[in-house]
Amino acid sequence: MCGGGAVQLDMSDPAVADAAMKIQAAMKGMLHRQRMSVADDADSVDRIMAEDEPDEPDTDAVAPSESHASIRSAQSKSSARSGQQQE
Repeated sequence: MCGGGAVQLDMSDPAVADAAMKIQAAMKGMLHRQRMSVADDADSVDRIMAEDEPDEPDTDAVAPSESHASIRSAQSKSSARSGQQQE
């Protein structure tokens, strides 16, 4: 067997089938643990990145009070113009 030649296995042997099942189960378990480890690492990186981000207000968004004030201002200008036209 030290010659490196191919070994013929009797696939109908129950011991060979049992060994193959154990090898496959071990491989599946190892792959699952690796995937879980990668997922945990990604979650921890996301948490760290979220903690490092400063709490800055969104400058693109208009504050509700500003939008309502601008609407009221536009409405009052519009009503003032229509009042001048009626006179």
